[in-house]
Amino acid sequence: MKSWALVKSNKNQNGNPEIYPIPGATTEERVRENAKIVELSDAEMAEFDTLLKKFEVKGTRYPGQSKGHVDD
Repeated sequence: MKSWALVKSNKNQNGNPEIYPIPGATTEERVRENAKIVELSDAEMAEFDTLLKKFEVKGTRYPGQSKGHVDD
């Protein structure tokens, strides 16, 4: 079993960048809950990949002049 974010965060896997999830929360309890690593089976990982491929990416990553100020 693997954590989705940790597996996808591997820079050597299909050119994926490192992922740093920043969950929002209003209480310490929720921060701790959101910080837990959830282990996923290979079948669950494949299901996530299938679902994500159904979404069409639209637009650019950064708007207008912002593009010149970041390494993409």
